[in-house]
Amino acid sequence: MSKLIRVSIIDTGGEFTCGTINDDDLAYYIKSTIEDGDIGSNCELENGTEFDAVMHDNSFHLYAPNVRNAEVLIEEAIVESESDYENPDNLEFNQIFNGGIGESGIKIFQSSCPADPEINDGELIVYTKKYEKRVNDTYFIKIKDDETFDPKNIYLGFVLLDEVMDFTEDEILEYFFYIPKITFESYLISALKNTEQKFDADNLEKDYDYEDSMQEEIWMEPELTSIIKEKHKINSYSTEGKGEWENDYLKFMDSEGETLYEEGCL
Repeated sequence: MSKLIRVSIIDTGGEFTCGTINDDDLAYYIKSTIEDGDIGSNCELENGTEFDAVMHDNSFHLYAPNVRNAEVLIEEAIVESESDYENPDNLEFNQIFNGGIGESGIKIFQSSCPADPEINDGELIVYTKKYEKRVNDTYFIKIKDDETFDPKNIYLGFVLLDEVMDFTEDEILEYFFYIPKITFESYLISALKNTEQKFDADNLEKDYDYEDSMQEEIWMEPELTSIIKEKHKINSYSTEGKGEWENDYLKFMDSEGETLYEEGCL
């Protein structure tokens, strides 16, 4: 019988954004408002324009928990019809795991570490981050009749932001993948062949740590990365926080790499 697995990743997290200000007039009035000491993540600029920094997120916009020390809740429900997949909140779920991510079998790896976006003279880069003490990110995995669910097949990719935001060591959830073991091993074999490494295809699990292999072999191959994103990525069903921000971080940089304003660090 088919099943629906509900996985909740829970920890401190928040909203993190980065974007560019390409409009000359907007960049001018932002700098003027900074000089006047009146800038904020949501404020009125010197010329009366309403400014919301979070809306300038063309580089990235994340709202998710940290993964390294997250709590994990895994539940399962029996699916009797296709309509059940469309209405998961109506299903009766039974808990099969509740504990730390380190004991869950789930694998984690660094999926990205962004740098400052490139901008032209006169343009600006804007960063924001707002922490919450508890963010709950929920995902659903469809398990067919002939499949067996295994949390070891879950791979969580996290983004490091320490290159672009000072005082930030968070590992924020970016990707949730469910990759059956036999499929993962086919990807690993392909990656190893590309690097001309010698390996024993019958003893991959003995010779390789699959969490490390996802980071060091597979994710380094652009073609495999694209395939995994296309075939195995699961989108978040819901992301919920307590609605109480711990800070309101805002940072502006110019085209010379100079920080014009930075406040709200924890």
